[in-house]
Amino acid sequence: MKLACSAFLAAALLCVPASLAAERYELPLLDEAASYDYVKGLDKASIIPLAAAAIWPASFALICEDGQAFPAALAYAESFALAFVSKELLKMALPRDRPYVYGDGELDGELLDEADESFPSGHTTLAFCAATSFATLALGLAPDHPATPWLVAGGYGLALGTAGLRIASGCHFPSDVLAGALLGSGIGWLVTAANIRFGKLGEDAGRGEGKAAFLGFSFGPSSLLVDISL
Repeated sequence: MKLACSAFLAAALLCVPASLAAERYELPLLDEAASYDYVKGLDKASIIPLAAAAIWPASFALICEDGQAFPAALAYAESFALAFVSKELLKMALPRDRPYVYGDGELDGELLDEADESFPSGHTTLAFCAATSFATLALGLAPDHPATPWLVAGGYGLALGTAGLRIASGCHFPSDVLAGALLGSGIGWLVTAANIRFGKLGEDAGRGEGKAAFLGFSFGPSSLLVDISL
């Protein structure tokens, strides 16, 4: 795996300013303008485009060459898992009240338990991770296939639908959704692109045959790169 740590750190750095602004100024102007009361139906409905977005990368099997489907699935699974862990860690590290907390309704049960887990939007993170991972696979490995632009657009359409429902349901502020989109897209692209460049998906696959495995670390001003080659 290459660039996994860089993916997490880079995306997290993009998300932190929005959370800090929310803490300092209560509600940014955009968030205050798009703050809604909780709507259970829309909350539950957001699961539908998320589920569709999560399985959308399976359509890569329709446009890829022989032997690419399985390593592509592994690359996507790796990015999706990292996105899930990353959004959970950020929710714990940067607690923020959800929009429905500012309303007049009583909170109980699950709503109360998850009241401070607004940042970032987990649904949006996963949906954009799936869309971007698929787009990276499709545009990188099957750019000339006639179905590629339509499939890429479909993946992002599902991600945008998920994001919109998370705002409309009163579960997230626009900045939560934007942070989730950045986090998911960053991880989806970096992890998948690394697999294409260095793994079994790319033209350079097999370039390491006969070489000893090694683990390398490099440090930059804003990231830690972990390089594992087998």
